[in-house]
Amino acid sequence: MKANYEFENLGGSPRDDYNDPIKTMFGKNLEDNLPREAIQNSLDACLNKKKPVIVKFKLEKWSEKDIPHSKSFEEILQACSSDKKSKEHFKKALKILKGGSIPVLILSDFNTTGLTGADDDESSKFYKFFKSVGGSGAEKDDGMGGSYGYGKGANISGSGLDTFFATSWFEEKGKINALFMGSLRLVSHTIKGVSKRGIGSYGLPGQKPVRNLKDIPDKFNLRKGESGTDIFIIGLKNHDEWQEYITRSVLKNFWLAIYEEKLVVEIGTKKINKATLSNHLKEAFDSKSKKLFYENPIPYFDAYINGKKISERLPTLGTVSFHYKISNESDMSTFHVACFRKNLMLIQAKSFSSIIPYTGLFVCLDEEGNKILRKMEPPNHKEWSKDELHAQDEEGNTLPECLKADREYKAFIRNQIKSLYEQNPKASLTIESLEDFITLSDDSSGSKASQGDKNESKEETADIKPKSHSFEAPVLKRETKKTKIVPGSSDDGKVPIEKGEGGSFGEGGDGDDPFAGTKGGHGQVGGGETAAKVLGHTSRYYAEEVEGKAIHNLIIRTLPNKKVLLKLQEAGDDDLSPLIVTKVSSTGKIDKHGHIADLVTDSSGEVKVCFEIESKIKPSLKINLYEI
Repeated sequence: MKANYEFENLGGSPRDDYNDPIKTMFGKNLEDNLPREAIQNSLDACLNKKKPVIVKFKLEKWSEKDIPHSKSFEEILQACSSDKKSKEHFKKALKILKGGSIPVLILSDFNTTGLTGADDDESSKFYKFFKSVGGSGAEKDDGMGGSYGYGKGANISGSGLDTFFATSWFEEKGKINALFMGSLRLVSHTIKGVSKRGIGSYGLPGQKPVRNLKDIPDKFNLRKGESGTDIFIIGLKNHDEWQEYITRSVLKNFWLAIYEEKLVVEIGTKKINKATLSNHLKEAFDSKSKKLFYENPIPYFDAYINGKKISERLPTLGTVSFHYKISNESDMSTFHVACFRKNLMLIQAKSFSSIIPYTGLFVCLDEEGNKILRKMEPPNHKEWSKDELHAQDEEGNTLPECLKADREYKAFIRNQIKSLYEQNPKASLTIESLEDFITLSDDSSGSKASQGDKNESKEETADIKPKSHSFEAPVLKRETKKTKIVPGSSDDGKVPIEKGEGGSFGEGGDGDDPFAGTKGGHGQVGGGETAAKVLGHTSRYYAEEVEGKAIHNLIIRTLPNKKVLLKLQEAGDDDLSPLIVTKVSSTGKIDKHGHIADLVTDSSGEVKVCFEIESKIKPSLKINLYEI
């Protein structure tokens, strides 16, 4: 039997069209996804866990004759080019094939198991890699990588010809064996009058791999007797800058695995290991670059090796650790926490607000904890979400362990960040020009309140006295935000409040608790069936330390001579939550709903309020202003 390309007859099955979700899933931000998925698969298949996995990337230029059965391949691409939606794509693919210099990215891993298993063993590594889509990943070690079986889609997405080949070496019964196969995800096409599916393979009849060593083409036979897999991505996209983007992806996503000597990566002649990691980070990333902001790995690397570590055993996730470093340098304080689990690949960099400038890491190496967190990851493994498919049961309800894990890791991180203020009350920034570091909101109502007036009122409050000169304020520059009209308001900004429906300002609540999100109660503003007018405004917010306490200052400009009420909410990780105000200056009072009432704007439309809050962290405020 001879190897060739094979596609099943379409028959009455649905067509395979151009917008293949397996390709589009990884096509966006391909430069990051391709190396990330390849290395994750290699880490998952580690053979000897006492040694690092080695992954090598190199680019070669091949001719058409180096592609197996290139004439048959050309015929298939020509048939696909008749598809109206994808005609241009396959014409370009044919041009690459016939161009005489085909860029081929070769990814090779070492100290890995290889694609073990029989052709029809649906639980095997071979079957999951080549034959299955959407598999559970159950054959992988607990707590390791993918849960969907989509990762190979990155290889297809990276190919201008939608094709990759792989040769894998593995040990079975004390003997090293090999297999060779190709994978294609094209579009449904017609050859010799027969309609074919777009998903096919290169191999023996029945879409089986080549397992006889002498039948593996020389171009694909790179090693002898050493387990591992070589992947060949044909017609690599964006190949001119391949070394640069692969290097950045490797460093951003796997610096921790490299530092902990779980991984060594070679990119062309460049070798990235623990000894060279720091230099490569400095070369690839500018620590002062604002372009990458919290994705820049340098602050996290610095926090991990030079910061402090706190470990704790959580009821659901087991033993976890939080690494952090406080820094007054804005480029080294991300106010984000990079999250990792057992395979030490970056999952997410999540924002947690703080009055102390910091950069942090969360790491979970616990076996059971990793099983749960893996369920909470989407196919690209770039977040933890309790709403992810594998984190839910058949009825769409979040699994109890995932719900607990979601709450646990967030609460653990928040508690550690809150403790930073108590441990480091003086760790703040000295700011001489406050105006350059305060929040300015856009005026969404068209009021004439000035945004540029820097002559702030010198009036002091009766019980909270902020400083009027330079001071220590642990705040960084923020972007301009817009004031939004409350959903459901009429064109003139009036928001009706009806008895028995919702909380104050027509939002969900029970009257006494307007944030509860349930119906009931009166939810009145000012008594009776009144209406609150949402006011457009500009606002300036800053925090400072006064006699060991964190004082929050808010300067609002809107229409002059208006009695107003201020509702403050904190923008958290997932949604809005009430900001618990514990003390307010004499310019206002805290009403029964926790809002700041009895505020009156002056003749210029300005009102100032100073307040203290229950939380020890610097909030990300959502400000709502209402005329009463």
